[in-house]
Amino acid sequence: LAHQRLLDENLDVIVLLMLEPVLQNSHFLRLRRRLCEKSVVEWPRTAAAEPWFWQNLRSVVRVDNQIMYNKTYTKFFTSK
Repeated sequence: LAHQRLLDENLDVIVLLMLEPVLQNSHFLRLRRRLCEKSVVEWPRTAAAEPWFWQNLRSVVRVDNQIMYNKTYTKFFTSK
């Protein structure tokens, strides 16, 4: 339902947190990354990168999602 809301209303209501590198070849995950790449946040492989992860997550949650869409989403889904 949330994915449909993204396409219908241009409103992204999901942030995917990938704790393990599973489903990297998932069609859903690849589509999600292509449409809204900033809303897919992966847990770092090293402890040194954990502060970056938390900062990235904070910025994704705080920022207005309308400015996060890349050119692919804008080109194909907002020109009605």
